[in-house]
Amino acid sequence: MGKSHVIWDWNGTLLDDVHISLLAANKVFNQLGFKELSLHEYRENYSVPVNIFYHNVMGREPTKSEWQTIGDVFNQYYKPNVRTAYLSRGAIEALQYRNKNKFTQSVCSLMEQDELNQSIFDTQVSSYFNLVEGRTLPLLKKGKSEQLSLHIKKLNILPSRCVVVGDAADDALSAFEVGAKAILYTGGTHCAENLAKTGAYLVDSLLGAAMLAEDIV
Repeated sequence: MGKSHVIWDWNGTLLDDVHISLLAANKVFNQLGFKELSLHEYRENYSVPVNIFYHNVMGREPTKSEWQTIGDVFNQYYKPNVRTAYLSRGAIEALQYRNKNKFTQSVCSLMEQDELNQSIFDTQVSSYFNLVEGRTLPLLKKGKSEQLSLHIKKLNILPSRCVVVGDAADDALSAFEVGAKAILYTGGTHCAENLAKTGAYLVDSLLGAAMLAEDIV
């Protein structure tokens, strides 16, 4: 067994759903009277928690009724389409590398638990993980740190042995908060410039992340 345990993010990391998130977000902005974003603009502005993302784009905090529209419209387009998403390039090779070398791995995601279970089932990768956890509470103004802390406690592994691999700055900040290491993948929802500000290791390959994890704990 290796020294490191990798905690994978799902959306935008192992699952290539950025184009679906962009589609759904642009439907929201159309409904609210804002211009659509290009992929570059989306990746420049995207943030977790999501209230920061909408503030970045709208220039202000959405009203209560706008939040209702955001939730309804985004889910209307995202939820059915995410079932068509494929694994990110190199994801299966990364999972196989860790599995072949008997390095443990799990998933901690802000995707709703039922949807996460379905997505992992659809992509046929459930056998690679010893724990899969999504969120059970509404997503609005909290990042992943609290959920990540509970995830590590369930794993019964020292935080210092855990390496969080994600595509959002919050993945790294949450990892640092709980005493874990972080590797950020530049092919997801955030642009590399924003990810670099966290001080986390940056990779442009998921296999590279899977291999690097063992060297940094």
